[in-house]
Amino acid sequence: MKNHVATASSTLQYVNEEERPLEALFVFPLPADAAVCHFSAKIGEQEIVAEVQDRDTARDQYDDAVSSGQQAFLLEESAESPDVFRLSVGCLSAGQNAAVTIIYVTELAVQADHSLRFCLPTVLNPRYTPCSSGAGIVSEISSRCGAVPYTLTLSVYVSSPKPITKLESNCSLDLVFLHSDHTQATVDLSPGHMFDKDFELFVFYQDTHQPSAIVEAGVTTAPPGSLMRDPVVMMSLYPEFPEEVMSSLASRGEFVFLIDRSGSMGDMMHHGKGAQMRIESAKDTLLLLLKSLPMGCYFNIYGFGSRFESFFPLSLEYNQDTMDQALKKVKEMQADMGGTEILQPLKHIYNLRYHPDHPRQLFVFTDGEVGNTKEVLDLVKSHAHSHRCFSFGIGEGASAALITGMAREGSGHAQFITDTDRMQPKVMQSVRFALQPAVVNISVDWTLPEGVTVDTLSPPINVLCQGQRTLIYAQMKGESSGGSEGTVTVKYSLKDQPVTNQLHFCLKPTEETGNNKSQFLPFEGIRSRMVELSVQAGVSSVHTAFIAVNKDSRQTVKGPLKQRRVPTRGPLVSLSVASQYAQPCAFGSFNSSAASQSAQSVAYGSLYSSAAAQPAQPMAYNAPFLGWLPVQAAPEPQKDPLLQLVSLQKASGCWDLDATLADVFGKTEDELTNQKPAQVDGSVWATLLALIWLYGCKIEQQVEWQFVAMKAASWIGSQKGEISIPDHIHSSISVQVLVQDHVATVSSTLQYVNEEERPLEALFVFPLPADAAVCHFSAKIGEQEIVAELQDRETARDQYDDAVSSGQQAFLLEESAESPDVFRLSVGCLSAGQNAAVTIIYVTELAVQADHSLRFCLPTVLNPRYTPAGSGAGIVSEISSRCGAVPYTLTLSVHVSSPKPISKLESNCSLDPLEFLHSDHTQATVDLSPGHMFDKDFELFVFYQDTHQPSAIVEAGVTTAPPGSLMRDPVRQE
Repeated sequence: MKNHVATASSTLQYVNEEERPLEALFVFPLPADAAVCHFSAKIGEQEIVAEVQDRDTARDQYDDAVSSGQQAFLLEESAESPDVFRLSVGCLSAGQNAAVTIIYVTELAVQADHSLRFCLPTVLNPRYTPCSSGAGIVSEISSRCGAVPYTLTLSVYVSSPKPITKLESNCSLDLVFLHSDHTQATVDLSPGHMFDKDFELFVFYQDTHQPSAIVEAGVTTAPPGSLMRDPVVMMSLYPEFPEEVMSSLASRGEFVFLIDRSGSMGDMMHHGKGAQMRIESAKDTLLLLLKSLPMGCYFNIYGFGSRFESFFPLSLEYNQDTMDQALKKVKEMQADMGGTEILQPLKHIYNLRYHPDHPRQLFVFTDGEVGNTKEVLDLVKSHAHSHRCFSFGIGEGASAALITGMAREGSGHAQFITDTDRMQPKVMQSVRFALQPAVVNISVDWTLPEGVTVDTLSPPINVLCQGQRTLIYAQMKGESSGGSEGTVTVKYSLKDQPVTNQLHFCLKPTEETGNNKSQFLPFEGIRSRMVELSVQAGVSSVHTAFIAVNKDSRQTVKGPLKQRRVPTRGPLVSLSVASQYAQPCAFGSFNSSAASQSAQSVAYGSLYSSAAAQPAQPMAYNAPFLGWLPVQAAPEPQKDPLLQLVSLQKASGCWDLDATLADVFGKTEDELTNQKPAQVDGSVWATLLALIWLYGCKIEQQVEWQFVAMKAASWIGSQKGEISIPDHIHSSISVQVLVQDHVATVSSTLQYVNEEERPLEALFVFPLPADAAVCHFSAKIGEQEIVAELQDRETARDQYDDAVSSGQQAFLLEESAESPDVFRLSVGCLSAGQNAAVTIIYVTELAVQADHSLRFCLPTVLNPRYTPAGSGAGIVSEISSRCGAVPYTLTLSVHVSSPKPISKLESNCSLDPLEFLHSDHTQATVDLSPGHMFDKDFELFVFYQDTHQPSAIVEAGVTTAPPGSLMRDPVRQE
């Protein structure tokens, strides 16, 4: 992996353990946008490198070679789906082995958390092929339940000019960083991959959302004017929209949800504990979607399988009545509609009249097991002007070609829900894209030195989304007369405001790799032109194939050559067909290396089977019995309190104050009603309580309920009268930590607001580290800042009491006399509706742990202290703790600085990705992820290189301090 691109080299080992020549056929998945640029076979010491030819010519040459007894190898892309390939190994002699190597290049998709996703597909589910479609490679998919007769070893090398902050995967890994600046790393897949899920690797770079440009050299030996001769530039753009724009999401639109209800949607989301059926997860997601829609938009829901049906004949306006009708139908949905024919419902939707003032947004949910992918993508592309398409691949083996292709052709966004992923947060991320204000009038201009021209290879940009990467490919021609830098300028309009983004890049290629990957617009004679370009570039396409013939080999073959199909791992369902797989082709190992170097050869394992058994037959979803498979009823799941709360929300955004809402909170209706102020409406009170519960108890799932909360807040704001949302929904404790070597300086700001109608005194007893030295205390009221001064404790208490009794605002910070880790903050005479920000700064040493790390602790839990009967009352006796959520939130940011490089940071709490600020890793920042529940102290463990070496720090004195005083002279710490 280099930056945003991965080059994968896969070596497949074959051995023929039978006593006669065989032909081995292997239908397998590759990434949908993979560009296969190399195919070779090694038999013994002889290596045969394949060449790209016209598909029909290559097939004829392969058949001729095999029929004449020559060894031949053919690699073809499926005409129906670009993520399915067929590898044919012909005339493999008895006892002979062959190593086949395939190299391809693929882009890495940007995820919502700014990571880059690499996927090595290892699961290939049978594709449903409509009766009217012709047989093709997808109809030959041979999958099996249980173990497959081969193993997988995989090694990934990651290289980037930006430091790698972390690597994550859905599989077990071994990670090694190669340099101290973390710009290079290797990771190996742990042994024992079961081929039950695709391999996914998520790479987090520092500043991955920054625009960048990569220039790749042309091939000097290529003919002048050909595709491969001139350099190519790839631009990565990441638009960042202003926060005020993002907070005002669109209120118009037609939202059409197309839900797969084929038999395969009755499978489980994963095979771990607590898994839901795919269709049940889709139903929960529809509940969130329906509750998140803005009032006044239009919507409809379709289910499809071998047939399709819609909730309403046409899209209806969204209101309480239509939402209730839709929710009732959602509850009745089952995975009971047979096969997976998505083409017909799409044609029906596109043929319906759409509302010009309500742009159509199509959301497609499917496990992606279809055989006519190309027809579907062509249809979506032909209607790209009238809608946007957001697609979701559900479960392992969902067709990447279908899911990513629909989003690409429909100018939308694709998401994959695999393993233990929850569907709801990923879907709601795409909803945010759909509700963003439209970007219009997009233009791309190039400024290049004299003598250099540019041909844009990628299609025009017709959509831009916040945080979503946009790629531009262009080919540069000519020679520069002197300049070495170019500029690309992207202009567009957002909410009637013109926006301009510029990116400067160096014309000098980063390196000469010989691999180009391009996209082209359709034009006359496209097939012949595609064949020409494919052969020129040495990259396969749907109209070409790789063919290799060992002309030195020839053997006599009597009768037709026996075929053996190598199965892929299929869906984990119990069908009585497992005995058909008794005789696989002996395919011992599969080695994949996602790096630019060739894969190392690996030893194949021996596989023994009965020669009398028959080869496996492909299992297709259009088998007549499959539509009648009984769907096993899932056990009744525990009710999710979040979904319970969301289900009670009205279309307008409010909640009713009743027993069902109280039940979600674990209260009675009387308990909620008795706390309601007399002047506040019941629905307003219920809606306020719902918002408090969401922010206090479900902050970690905010991406799922963000639109539900926005509707609620908007509804409250539309009510008559002066309705004030309690500020503690948004109030917070904000903490900034500066770690310098062995010492931490902590600045905590606490927000107070008086929501009552009279002046109040606020008391807050809280913990600090026992050895903390508090050195600053101030309060800010509006624009006025009051800095506190230190006084004798009794004098300070008297002055505070006098000020408060006379109606003045006062602030007092005291350390407990009983325990130095407990403090009391008193905020006196805070007027009605007034807020104050109180800042406390303290310094603390970091304790060295047994593993040589340094421990910083921010105490957030303060348990009541036992006070013996004979002890006098003090601050510790005032500790006021509570069960459940507290009425405030915590944000925390840590900056670490040291003369020694930082090797790693660890915490007992969830952190946002670590950012190193310098290549020498002497400075870094890390933020606490949202949603801290105040159920445990925050701990951060800092690992420095050579932390056990002696060191000294000298701190300057304060020149304004009196001579001879403690603060005047410098202090040395060793």
